[in-house]
Amino acid sequence: MSELNWIPRSIRKGIPKPIVVYDDSDNGKRSGYYNDGVITITDLDDDELIPGTIAHEYCHHLQYVRGINLPGSLIFDYDDYEQDIRSYFLLQPIEMEALLFSYKLSKNWLDEWWLKKLVLGS
Repeated sequence: MSELNWIPRSIRKGIPKPIVVYDDSDNGKRSGYYNDGVITITDLDDDELIPGTIAHEYCHHLQYVRGINLPGSLIFDYDDYEQDIRSYFLLQPIEMEALLFSYKLSKNWLDEWWLKKLVLGS
């Protein structure tokens, strides 16, 4: 069974299927990333977060298919983690779209915390 079959067919219809790979060599810098038709999951420690990461990166796949220019990934120095995350999502509409997409399809504690506490400040 594909790692993507749980994403509603109405979203996947007519979209080329990306490849999903697992690679934990990222040393915890990010939970996953998307690059030219490949979703890479790098945080394999929390099974609850993997579907959300797949959803987030699948949104980037949809953006790529629609011709949206995706910038390279950002790695923060975490001097102020909360401000970094807030800026990351508020200043990059494609990242906010991916966060909301993930939150809608695969709600988990981390997306909820980022969205409610850090991004929206509630």
